Amino acid sequence: MNIRITFEKTECSRCGGSGHYSYCQRFGTVCFKCQGSGKQFSRKGNAARKAIEKFLEENYSKPIEEIVAGDKVKVTSGRGFSTALGAATTSTSRFKSGNSTEWVNYLKVEFKTHTHNFAPGCLVQCRPTADQFTNEVLPKARRFSGVTIHENGAS
Repeated sequence: MNIRITFEKTECSRCGGSGHYSYCQRFGTVCFKCQGSGKQFSRKGNAARKAIEKFLEENYSKPIEEIVAGDKVKVTSGRGFSTALGAATTSTSRFKSGNSTEWVNYLKVEFKTHTHNFAPGCLVQCRPTADQFTNEVLPKARRFSGVTIHENGAS
């Protein structure tokens, strides 16, 4: 079964739903409020989205040192989750600031599409398993107005 959560949206208040606003040389006429989609989260949809994100962050985060192969981790360099190919490994790099040079330790995690460096001790958000999503995330989402849950047949 394929389940998707969407949040209520309204017409963009800046561009009136066209996706275009004022011209700039670098980005053309794209509206920065809606990123050119013509839609923005409604107040209810935005409140629900923030609450769900906070719930996921609080309940499905763990220290980078605990990542194992197969964990799906949310990284800042992409929009979704990336699958870790192995545990985090410690690396050292030279960091130059002004006249001083420091050696900095960091943790490197290999993903299917890229490598990402993390500060030791940082928390990363992991994707809930299918059972966790069904038993914990969906009931939380159903409590909010401004949320629609789409349930499709087997995918």
